[in-house]
Amino acid sequence: MNTITKTAAGAAAAAAVAAGVALYSAFDQEPQIDTAYVDDVQPVTVETPKIVVPSVAAATVSIPAIDSFRTVSSFDLESLGVPRVQSAAVATPAVTDAAADMPEAVSLLKTLLPLIRDRRTLLGSDISSNSTAWQRWAAIYQDAEYTQYVPDYKPLAPGLRIINEVKCPADAAEFSTMQSRLDYYAARGYNAVLVTFDTTGNLPRLSAAVDYIKSAGFRVVIAYAGREDLREPVWRDPDTLRRWLSTLGGKADALLLGWRRTSLHLFLPDRAFTNFLIRSAREGNPDLPFIGMAYYGETAETLQGITYDVPENCSAVLVVGLGYPRASTRTALRTLFPEVADHPHLIGLAVGEKPYFDTQNATGKSRAENEAIQRRIEIRLLQAGCASTMTYSGDGSDGAYGDTTKTENLCRVYGGK
Repeated sequence: MNTITKTAAGAAAAAAVAAGVALYSAFDQEPQIDTAYVDDVQPVTVETPKIVVPSVAAATVSIPAIDSFRTVSSFDLESLGVPRVQSAAVATPAVTDAAADMPEAVSLLKTLLPLIRDRRTLLGSDISSNSTAWQRWAAIYQDAEYTQYVPDYKPLAPGLRIINEVKCPADAAEFSTMQSRLDYYAARGYNAVLVTFDTTGNLPRLSAAVDYIKSAGFRVVIAYAGREDLREPVWRDPDTLRRWLSTLGGKADALLLGWRRTSLHLFLPDRAFTNFLIRSAREGNPDLPFIGMAYYGETAETLQGITYDVPENCSAVLVVGLGYPRASTRTALRTLFPEVADHPHLIGLAVGEKPYFDTQNATGKSRAENEAIQRRIEIRLLQAGCASTMTYSGDGSDGAYGDTTKTENLCRVYGGK
């Protein structure tokens, strides 16, 4: 993108911000980003499987729902080259004392417990009878509009190279950093960006950022996420969440159903919750594809196993657990994730040499070396049968281990340099 086009796109994004929101005017501020890395892996020399995208009408497509978990043995993992994954450090929240708000809160909790699968998250939440949000969530979980809804299948074109992730820019400097880092990844062949939110930021400002990302030639995948911590709320005000989803859904190319706080290692969604996300996002775009998840690792239900959140007619499935040098093989895919191995659009998550390779389990390698490893993993994931990839811009820890500047937020310079 030339300077004139970049400036025009940035100006258009800034103009979209509502009154009272800081305008992004510092477009020429370039943070120091190491550009020494050269992608020395030539994808054209690698034979990748031919992916056939369904072309039939949505009404005739039938992709079954998969909502299950099972344990896997350490022997299987070792033989497949899958490292033991330790989730980013999270603090277990204290259990709410229901008796502190008697008797209404106890009555509300009794209503919610049979409805909500993830009791770990529910019992750690601040449940108060004074919260109209909880009353509305209870109604959503009992409404046939959400409990019985079956979303139409909407195809998602393969060939995505997604880089994660953009959060709401805090100011003009972060917006400028985002622009520069997107240029960095565009030059390396990435064509899509994961944009995450938790509804506590500024929606017009994030909408402006999405407008810029689209103008820069990237496709956008959105996700309701939040800080990777069990103390982070999940059931935020549903009306506010619906507004964010419908607004961003109208601009996005796909909806990812879970990430960070709402990912399967910290939260086990119910059908009503998932359908609320899909229906709300599709208010902005009725044809919006959605992406489920197949996850290896620890959850509230298993210490070491495979967990799925793949709703019926899921457009694509993010596969989490094969993003390492030895594990990115067709054998590993079919051994660990047989239930989704034949899905027409798998998205492999590329991590790096090992979990948290630049923080908790630092390898001491340079940025260029780590990015070369990630690129080779992307290619191995394609060889294994994935149609697209998503790659961490850091090591996945998002600042949870010591150095808070080592975050995947593309609005900040990784490592603070």
